[in-house]
This record gives sequence, C-alpha cells and structure tokens, in this order.
Amino acid sequence: MALVFSYIASQACLSQERSCMAGIELTSFLRGSVHVGISYSFDRHWSLGGEACVTYKRLAKDKSELEKEHNGEFNNASSISAEPILQSGILMLSYWPIMAFNGPHLSVGIRTDKATDIITEAGYNLSLWKDICLSISVRIPIIQSISNESIDARNIKIGINYRF
Repeated sequence: MALVFSYIASQACLSQERSCMAGIELTSFLRGSVHVGISYSFDRHWSLGGEACVTYKRLAKDKSELEKEHNGEFNNASSISAEPILQSGILMLSYWPIMAFNGPHLSVGIRTDKATDIITEAGYNLSLWKDICLSISVRIPIIQSISNESIDARNIKIGINYRF
C-alpha cells in the first residue's frame, strides 16, 4: 500500500526537475520489514518527506497448525506476539546546505508506531549513477533515547534513492 501511495505522489513531481526523491532503506531488511519513503523539495534547501515501514513477515504464508504447535514447544510463549503489518509512519522536514537531495542534510520529524516520538537525523546523499544515490544517515528518536538512556545501532540507516 505504501508503494502505491509513493507512486501516486511521484506522479505530481514528474514535470519538475529533481524536486522529488523516492527510495528504500536497505538496513530495514535486517529487521524483517520494508522501509520506503518519498520526499518533495519545496525550496532549493528544504524538503518534506514521508516514510512508511511495513513488516513483510506477516505477508508471508501463515504457519500450519503443526508448525504453530512445534514453535510453541520450542519458543517461550511470552515472546510470541502478533505484529501489525504497518509498523510506523514518519513525517520529516529536512535542510540541505548545498542543494535539496544532494550532499549533507539535517532533519527533524515525528514518528508514529507504538508510541509517538520526535526524531532527529543527520545524513549524507552520495550520487552513484545518474539520478540514483546512496543515502547514509543516523536517526535518533529523542524520547526513546532518553527513556532507554542509550542510542541503538538500529538508528544507522543506509538506503538507495532515485531523484526525479
């Protein structure tokens, strides 16, 4: 569903030169989910983006009764929980010192999942080939980091993006 919304949002940007960017986060596959996003630059140095994180474990074929029974024997019952398909949604405002979707950026935004959180991000976009770029960033959820008194390694993000 997030891919459909990303495609619909990208259609409005096709007539403008390099004013949008859509991508997928590669590190999200390590957590059993797909993290996709789309951004729109409304100024030379500013952009607004939205992201969705969808769990693909739940989209796979459901386990048979025998598999569920065996998993119950070997796993702790408290660790089994049904995860929602849509894990989180993010809305970000980004500042690009050089130019939108080029080079370093600083971002601030809001994330909704089990609990709403304020997030900050510092990152860099590196052009790979034509309009395809590699994005590397560190995203820190403020409230979660304060309550856990630590910053997790899962905050490092690496993704592939397409600028259009």
